[in-house]
Amino acid sequence: MQDWRQLPPALRAIITHLSTAVLLVCGLEAIGALSACSTTPISSPVAVKTAVTTSGAAEATPQASAAASPGESLTATPTSIPQMTDTPMPATDTPVFTTREIRSTVSRDAPVAPTATPQPSETRTRLPTHTPEAAGNAGKEAQPPTATSLPTDTPLPPVTWRLASWRQLPPCENRGSHTLFINVIDPAGNGIASVPLLVEWGSGSQVIYTGEKMDRGPGWAEFPMYGGYTVRVNEGSSDVTPTLSSNLPDSQRCDSTNDNVANSFGHYSYEVVFQRTY
Repeated sequence: MQDWRQLPPALRAIITHLSTAVLLVCGLEAIGALSACSTTPISSPVAVKTAVTTSGAAEATPQASAAASPGESLTATPTSIPQMTDTPMPATDTPVFTTREIRSTVSRDAPVAPTATPQPSETRTRLPTHTPEAAGNAGKEAQPPTATSLPTDTPLPPVTWRLASWRQLPPCENRGSHTLFINVIDPAGNGIASVPLLVEWGSGSQVIYTGEKMDRGPGWAEFPMYGGYTVRVNEGSSDVTPTLSSNLPDSQRCDSTNDNVANSFGHYSYEVVFQRTY
């Protein structure tokens, strides 16, 4: 329970007035009850000794037994009873406060507790984290970015015409011939007509053109052999074949035709293919 001295002065004054009002009301009710009792006079004597008979037995108090002697009679002495008088009411009325007035007074006089002002919460800013370098890069200086090279034109191949292939014809395919079979094609493998070819031997040379043997295709050309020869395309830059000779000493038989000189001295043939590089 809160200490009386710790209550606000206004609240203590209100409680004091309420207590006074309650005591006044109780006093008025008690005075009214006593006034009603005083209208009936009391003249009955007060017996000094009262005898109570219960089931034929009489019981006397110790004082009466000591005061009366055998053969002595008791005489009742009348006792006067004081009369109740009216208590004068105070000249001024004691103010009685209602519950609403008490609440209003408390609300006006009691100090209002200050309302706590919310403080702005602290906002934490995340600091950038440091990314550790790899163990192999520790202690090394940062390398400048590598410059990106600009696209350049595709360089042209070193030659316009490359020697794609060459081969000696087997005996059953050659069948005793001694000829250079030359084919010129584009990058896709299609024959190209009218391409000049330079055929050279030890004492001379000759230019021939593709497309003269259309029965085999537009890129084909032929040249008879009587010794050793080299061939290249006679325009732009071109690879050159090794020396291809028809005068080989060995003889090769073709069993299917029963030809013992299908390949023999002076009867060897070759197939050569040139391809354009772009």
